Amino acid sequence: MKSIATTLLLLLLASVSTGQSAMNLTSQGSIEVPAFHRGMAGAWSQGALVVMSDRFSSAPSFRMYDRSGKETSNISLTIPNAARINIYDNAFARGADGTLAVIGTASTDDNRGTTFFAAISPSGEKLIVRLSPFFPNAVTIASDGTYWIAGHQWQEGQPQDRSQNLFRRYDQNGKLLDSFLPWATVNDVPHTLAPDANSVLVSSGKRVVWYARNSRTYIEFSLDGRIVKRVQAPDIDQGTVTSLAVCDHATYIGASVLASDKRVASWGLYEISEQAKDWTFLPQAKTWGFLHGCDGNTVLSHDGPTTISLLSKPE
Repeated sequence: MKSIATTLLLLLLASVSTGQSAMNLTSQGSIEVPAFHRGMAGAWSQGALVVMSDRFSSAPSFRMYDRSGKETSNISLTIPNAARINIYDNAFARGADGTLAVIGTASTDDNRGTTFFAAISPSGEKLIVRLSPFFPNAVTIASDGTYWIAGHQWQEGQPQDRSQNLFRRYDQNGKLLDSFLPWATVNDVPHTLAPDANSVLVSSGKRVVWYARNSRTYIEFSLDGRIVKRVQAPDIDQGTVTSLAVCDHATYIGASVLASDKRVASWGLYEISEQAKDWTFLPQAKTWGFLHGCDGNTVLSHDGPTTISLLSKPE
């Protein structure tokens, strides 16, 4: 069954580098997080696993866990006059100082709504910035403390403006520093989703990584917003769940095919190292997985109901 699953995944996912095969990752232990259950979302960010619950409520909750699986803090996000707050995928990140950045939408009881960006310090101080008509889809906190948001400006009934910049960078006080990366340079195909939809932003050292599945775009930025690496991302089947982990010396895109009447559950990783320009496919032994991030060069993969495996390459 394992060989059938691996073969199916290889057929469903587009081919990548056909050069020398890379050394695969092996398990170096695991973290048990009993409170992590279906319906929650998690991300390993700056030394902690951030787990979100009640993502569509008046007070979404964010719990932090260390590498032993111990809960270290619990933060709830509330916004004055907001009866409902919606937090979507790839919409929160933790900074090196413990600050939590969150993007989403908020609405009142009488259906007045806005998009927003919020930052919550470890002491509970809260910064909230209204973003409408800009719609945010991904957020991270860079190592210099700036907030990066990928999104696009949208107004109902108006044509899509492909000259607009997809990225906004804010300082620690919520002041807009700059915007960059025009939509047209990423995807200029009419009547398609904006490139930032379903995208992921991750900070790692002195770079910020953006993976946009819809436009098959992978970009590494310097802290001042300059592009330092840009390659085409793998062409991944639409029926596949993807996730991203950015390690010190390599980046991994996880690709999981969910079990159904016609498919065998299976998954694997696409890897690109610091100096490489092509992706290498690494099939995984387990039938399913979801990447939460990296701790140094260790990949954290959620492959059980409450189990997060620690994967790395042998020394």
